[in-house]
Amino acid sequence: MISMRVHETDPARLPRSGSVRRTPHFDGERRCTSDNGFSLIELLVVLVVITLLLALICPALGRARTIARQTRELSTGSQLMRAYFTYSTDARGAVLPGYTPASWTTGAGAVRDESGAQVLGQAARRYPWRIAPYLDYTFAGMYDDRKLLERYAARPDYQYVVSLSPSMGINADFVGGNDDNGIAFSPAGLRLYGKFFVQKIDDARRPNSLIVFGSARGVDPEGGTVPGFHRLLSPALAAARWSAAPLADGGVPEEHGHLHPRFAGKAVVSFLDGHGDSKGLDELRDMRLWADRADRADWTLAPLIP
Repeated sequence: MISMRVHETDPARLPRSGSVRRTPHFDGERRCTSDNGFSLIELLVVLVVITLLLALICPALGRARTIARQTRELSTGSQLMRAYFTYSTDARGAVLPGYTPASWTTGAGAVRDESGAQVLGQAARRYPWRIAPYLDYTFAGMYDDRKLLERYAARPDYQYVVSLSPSMGINADFVGGNDDNGIAFSPAGLRLYGKFFVQKIDDARRPNSLIVFGSARGVDPEGGTVPGFHRLLSPALAAARWSAAPLADGGVPEEHGHLHPRFAGKAVVSFLDGHGDSKGLDELRDMRLWADRADRADWTLAPLIP
């Protein structure tokens, strides 16, 4: 006779409610058994998400930095225009010359630095030393690149180099006068072309659209280019003089009149009525922004009597 034994389940050996014991297993990948662990796929997902966030944030940070630099240069232009108007008041309405004749730098026209020493040569003919007294000789108000200014301050020819590369150049040919073009302060030139540049603020017919200062780029005396130059050359004088080719960072600054659209393709410009703006290179090819006499975008300076 076969006897059958019924095994009774020992209640003490049953799993307790809420604490079911699970056996670790593998389903094609190794899983961490720790409650705080992550699988390889989870780590990869996190890295992908971080990469995507950085891809979104970095351009936004770049734009924010560009806007901040642009705002700072607009402030520089505003400071320059306040000093410009104060100079004009002292000069009985005459505007600041862009580049003076050498004869203007002697006698009563002598230019001096903050220590009282006379500024000589080309440095005295450029606008920075002439406007400096109205900025309390704070060249930091003209140079956004502080490292460049510190480097120039350590040079023995400081007077010369600091006059060379302020952040914003002046529209010398048509506002204030530019002796370097050979006709502005020449009696023969004035007879031929008439009074083609603004010499007094009240002379301007369109002060709200006449550029005085703009973002510039020039050549560093130590080599290479720097974000600044004392003078801007308009797109045309007696003939077109800007290159038709697009602006290239490695190009010659003079090919586009030393103008530098460094803020996402735009340059900061200050106008004779005191306001500032940002404009692209194509907009700035319009000669009506440069010459008060200009009546069309492709205007060039022509003799009064053919």
